[in-house]
Amino acid sequence: MLTGYDTTPLGEVRVVSFTVAQAPAPYPAMIIATRPLQAALSRPQLLPILMDVITEGWALGRKAQPLRVVHGEDFWERSLSELRERYDLV
Repeated sequence: MLTGYDTTPLGEVRVVSFTVAQAPAPYPAMIIATRPLQAALSRPQLLPILMDVITEGWALGRKAQPLRVVHGEDFWERSLSELRERYDLV
């Protein structure tokens, strides 16, 4: 929710790209590495769009404050816009 990304397939790619930028791990990195290959083989016209969303999620993840150390339950009373600003997600 903090990223503002939706649950569409492209939104999910943004979330995984954001995750890899924030906390590199093998499984999410493999997902991001294989998506362009899948697009190139099955629907090459989507490759530019896919690369844009991967880049967008990655860039936001690199720009944002680290979220792994955030305890969400400590911020229930804060608005989503306030939290996005606090963690450089705008």
